[in-house]
Amino acid sequence: MLPPPGAPQKMPDKKDPDQKKSSPNDKSSSVPPKKKKRTSSDSHSMVDIQIPNSDLISPFQITDGNELLASSRKVSQGQIRPSYIEGLQAIESAELPHDLSEGLQLDHSREYMERKFREWQQQQAENAVDADTLQQIAEHGLDASVSSVPKGLVAKPDRELFPLQGKEFTHLSNCSRASSKAWKNAYHAFEKLKAALPYKEAVVLMKALVLNELQYYKGKNLKRDQAALRRHVPNTSLETLGYAQLAPKTVYELEKGLSGGKQVRPEATALIAFLESKGYRGEGHEATALLDPDCVPMLVAAKVESLIDYYERAVDRFSAKSLRIDVRSLAYGYKPDVFYNPKDPGNPDFHAVTSAEQALSERLRGFELLYPCTQENVLAKSRHLKNVEQWLARMNDPA
Repeated sequence: MLPPPGAPQKMPDKKDPDQKKSSPNDKSSSVPPKKKKRTSSDSHSMVDIQIPNSDLISPFQITDGNELLASSRKVSQGQIRPSYIEGLQAIESAELPHDLSEGLQLDHSREYMERKFREWQQQQAENAVDADTLQQIAEHGLDASVSSVPKGLVAKPDRELFPLQGKEFTHLSNCSRASSKAWKNAYHAFEKLKAALPYKEAVVLMKALVLNELQYYKGKNLKRDQAALRRHVPNTSLETLGYAQLAPKTVYELEKGLSGGKQVRPEATALIAFLESKGYRGEGHEATALLDPDCVPMLVAAKVESLIDYYERAVDRFSAKSLRIDVRSLAYGYKPDVFYNPKDPGNPDFHAVTSAEQALSERLRGFELLYPCTQENVLAKSRHLKNVEQWLARMNDPA
């Protein structure tokens, strides 16, 4: 009789005539048969696969303009574009994790950046300053031999990350404790600064630049400054230090009239003479000078004059026009932060970059730092300039 349609059909058992019937006491019947081990002759992994006559295949590369997309052979990476390192320096490499700026010159692959970013995130907890350290700042300053901070500084939420926030004017007064004419003397020490800006505008600008750096002076900046007091910091260092948040390399180049290692202006004899009068000379003096608030007016004045000198020689990076020299353009030049897409002039996408990790991401996707530039539509995008302008609005007549 045939089974109804759709019903499962029972297959007949195939019995081996030589097969022995198993008994309940026969344990061998419950043991599964051992699997035969595969040998290399049975199968191959991907690593075993070889391309026939690969030695006869000519090397080839897939490119997009000057950019290498792929190749049949490992190609040496070559030098990182100068603009890449320039951009990192312009946003101050000290904002990067301590060992990242050197690593960038060795490997800037996406995997490397992502790994370093994860490490950076893990270190953020160390950036906050605990209550004991805050109390030490309140009683003794950043260091008893370098700076003093009024008593009464207490731990507040913002102070844990920005320990000097709310006390910026008090710290600014430390810069003129040795001489009430410190800012005035700094202004008159630099001829191009005097020619470019009136006294009041120049001094208010310099103070506003320092106040902004004090406002965003982080816990890690404090720890770096304290560490710099106890060790030698070479004049090649890009770690920003002190109230002005300039790097020792910047001070060295300001003194020597250098830019990117090239002589572009005469030595700053006024700056050199001032620092020597304070005892700052010889190897490593740049870092110790940065840590002394008495030196801040002269250092900032020298930096602003170097910007004026540069603006006189250069042209706008975006428009190729002459650069405008005024308070706003110089404030932007102190810490330029606007990036753009150089491959699309019709839609350059001007935007500010507010962190080191964001700047690295911008570089990886082909964006570049827009500096020098004094166009209003670019300056309007600068977060750094907006912050400085807030201090400019609060400033009164210079002391």
